[in-house]
Amino acid sequence: MMKKLLFFVVMALLGMQAHAALIITNNSNCTIQVRVLAHDANNTSSCALRSNVITIAASDFVMYADVTTLNAAPGWQGGTTATIAGGTAVWGWDAVEYNGVGSMIIGHPNTCAQGVSNAAEDPCGADVGGYFYVVGTNTVADFFY
Repeated sequence: MMKKLLFFVVMALLGMQAHAALIITNNSNCTIQVRVLAHDANNTSSCALRSNVITIAASDFVMYADVTTLNAAPGWQGGTTATIAGGTAVWGWDAVEYNGVGSMIIGHPNTCAQGVSNAAEDPCGADVGGYFYVVGTNTVADFFY
């Protein structure tokens, strides 16, 4: 409970400074791998951009300011370079694909996502839940037990 409270306090503070950031939290006891799915002015259909694998240690998180922050690391599949030209009216975070023993894609409705929440088995053999939501101007994908 305290961890979740601290997370929301940090999110509120980040919301004052960040615009349209993506935060992916791993509130589980197992290292996980995910891929980010997004779109931009050059790749306009939802989930057109698919990142390379992102590894997140247990009880850790990663944060990306906008789609261009994934250009260098981990990079987008196919060597695509994302752009923020046109602002958030043109680019956006669509979903996060969880790559455990079981897989799930959580994200915005009417995208490639299976829903805003789902569950799958993690590499450590436990069930992990995933929830995708917006906090202020930021998008959060939270993976948890």
